[in-house]
Amino acid sequence: MSIAGNELMLSHFFKDVSSMKPNERRFSPWVKKFGILWYLGVKRNNQNLGIFLFCSPPKQDNPWAIDTEFKLEVLSSKGKAKNDNFVCTFITNHGFGNPSFLSGDKLEKEYLVDDSFQLLAYVKIKKATGIQKKKLRDFSSLHRNHTDGVLIVEGEKFHISKGFLAKVSPYFRQLFFGNHLDAGKEENELHGVNSQEFQNFLEEIHGKDVIDEKTVLGILKLARMFDLETSISKCVEFLIEESEKTYKEKLAIAAEYQLVELRNHCIMRLDTKEAISAAMPTDVRDMDPTAAKLLLQKLVCLK
Repeated sequence: MSIAGNELMLSHFFKDVSSMKPNERRFSPWVKKFGILWYLGVKRNNQNLGIFLFCSPPKQDNPWAIDTEFKLEVLSSKGKAKNDNFVCTFITNHGFGNPSFLSGDKLEKEYLVDDSFQLLAYVKIKKATGIQKKKLRDFSSLHRNHTDGVLIVEGEKFHISKGFLAKVSPYFRQLFFGNHLDAGKEENELHGVNSQEFQNFLEEIHGKDVIDEKTVLGILKLARMFDLETSISKCVEFLIEESEKTYKEKLAIAAEYQLVELRNHCIMRLDTKEAISAAMPTDVRDMDPTAAKLLLQKLVCLK
């Protein structure tokens, strides 16, 4: 699974800054995101403060590279912020940043609070080579006493427990134990399903924390296809509480998958004429009729 397109944010408070000696380095704890270890660093360089971002994949022998765009930002005690933007390719554990980001005087006068400051990094992964997101659960082989069937998706075999899938999904209950010719077969092929999305789907229903911006729509599509209300609810919860998709995108998703809770959440949050206009398509006929009616009513009330 490619990690390209993923985004992350790191934050750390560096304390007791005035006690830093010349050329001293300090680092934040490691944070693991998308199978990669990330951390922030600072260095006292003469009278200046340098700030840096580091990353490293888990130990591996093959060459790797991660193309990134990122912003490093220090927040001011006066409510301002200073930042630098970078476009860098990580190929070793060497960090990238600005070795002379702030003068010592400016740091002390404008950015320290109780001898501490907060450093943030906003990172977008543009491309990654030599790195694959690790599967959270392996369905590629038979596990004695745990699997008794095979689902074939795009030629890839997934070893599964028929009883478990039948318990959580009416679709699979009918497929494995219904009154039709395919019931009882050791192997069944699923058509119109993407193998990577199916891997994510299986990981989710087996309790893995896999729902994010990259996986949510694929999991949602399969959860609707296979009639798993619990997985649908988890996807809706992510879209409401964590997703950075626009309200226009969320309303389109709500319409496609009949997600009333998501639709109502979006409509409730759209409370200005500008926000409502931005959430509506160019042709209102392309929108879910109920959502369009409710938004038009809100527009009238706001005039």
